[in-house]
Amino acid sequence: MLGWPTNGFHRTAFRDLRFRFFLAHPRLASLERKMLEEVEGGNANWLMRILRHETGHAIDSAYRLRRRKDWRKTFGKASRSYPTVYRPRPRVATSSCI
Repeated sequence: MLGWPTNGFHRTAFRDLRFRFFLAHPRLASLERKMLEEVEGGNANWLMRILRHETGHAIDSAYRLRRRKDWRKTFGKASRSYPTVYRPRPRVATSSCI
């Protein structure tokens, strides 16, 4: 199921994908670009990143992955607040991750 975010954030108790309303129609995206000078998810690459991200949340919610120890070890506790600055720390894949 696809839906619109009700509170502007992506974390919900629902097992669906929610995305910004202006991605539903080119005229809405154009208005968003005019008012804010950019459209979040406004090109194919950016949109796919958002969809993969939101799909991850939906899968996590559906299977309650955040309750698993190995999940928390990899991603941290879901209750922890997001940092104000994000710095990627890529890890080398091991045989247990493949």
